[in-house]
Amino acid sequence: MQEVIVPTDLSRQSRMLLDSMNEFARFGLKKVTLLYVEMPGAPQNDFMRRSLQSSVSKLLADGYEAELRVVQGRNPADEILKASAQSSADTIILPSSGKGKATRLLVGSNSLDVMRRAETKVFLKRFLKGPGGGISEACTLTFKRILVALPPKEHDKGFMEKVNDLLGKGSLDNILLLNPASGKSMEYGHDRLQATEAVHDALGTEGYALSNIPKGILETMRSDAFCLLVLPGCLREPLRGVLRGSPMGQIVHDSKASILIIPNQ
Repeated sequence: MQEVIVPTDLSRQSRMLLDSMNEFARFGLKKVTLLYVEMPGAPQNDFMRRSLQSSVSKLLADGYEAELRVVQGRNPADEILKASAQSSADTIILPSSGKGKATRLLVGSNSLDVMRRAETKVFLKRFLKGPGGGISEACTLTFKRILVALPPKEHDKGFMEKVNDLLGKGSLDNILLLNPASGKSMEYGHDRLQATEAVHDALGTEGYALSNIPKGILETMRSDAFCLLVLPGCLREPLRGVLRGSPMGQIVHDSKASILIIPNQ
């Protein structure tokens, strides 16, 4: 996560996400591109421009390389993915939701579209709305307790290598590796990384059916206070059913954990 794209709609969640960027410094974060999508024909908004420039100034003051990109488009998800493809960013970071009236940039379906289609890592930072309408981080220490859902062994395609790289760079411990089909799991951490083959053999992930995964993830997440769920890219297809109330949809919409999707194909 050395170079990231952070789409914003100037909602409170978006501003809070920028305030928490130092969480990612542990992975060697150097450059942040702040991306704003304008609707074609929308009137120029001086307040919006000042707000965006203020956000960039804050990132610069925090020691990051930072730049602002303002693009036009009617489909925010398409513009986010296009900007990602045209840059050297390795991660797209999104707040869990945004209610910006101008673009509706980060309202449910757009975030899910980015999560499903992105060829880079996608990090969904979770914020929750309280009974009084206030917004807070679901877990102020995002990397405190992590659940990693493994793909079938034959679909790994570098996923565990990327997980090991992430855990090692961030010196992350308190991780649970899960075979979501069987529920079998093992504790893990940066000081006891193992070879990909050994992990899959230990958890018996060879040949399990992808259709079994949502239930296993949900049940495990309910049993512990996980702050982050890490998913391989091959599990993105179940996200298609999110608007039909699928179990994976429950993970994205109802879980308090942030979500990191790591491509593995």
